[in-house]
Amino acid sequence: MALQNPQRRIKKADPDRKCRPAAGGREYRDPRDAEIVRPNEIDRLLTPDAVHQGLLAEADPLPSPDIETLEPEGMVLVLDQITDPHNVGAILRSAAAFAVKAIVTTARHSPEATGVLAKAASGALERCRL
Repeated sequence: MALQNPQRRIKKADPDRKCRPAAGGREYRDPRDAEIVRPNEIDRLLTPDAVHQGLLAEADPLPSPDIETLEPEGMVLVLDQITDPHNVGAILRSAAAFAVKAIVTTARHSPEATGVLAKAASGALERCRL
């Protein structure tokens, strides 16, 4: 999903090009678009107990929109002090299923959009503005 999001800038990709977008997405074949890393680099970046499929796509965070820029139509979900990134990921999946336009969180007592949250969201982080 991240590779299909035009707002994402991919910084690293695996050398075997397993990080390929589905039809209609962007290809990252040009070395200027992404730094190429070897499989042992993935193991070095993660903890020994990390579960992965040997793929790496490191990207810059998505920009957070100002509340004033949100569209006046559509659903907006407001989360207050939900601190577990797994719970926020599950909420993002539901929000994407119900076409929520944006999710508003508190500045404190809310998780950052890290890899843990993105993995728990199963692609929904790319569909809802957080």
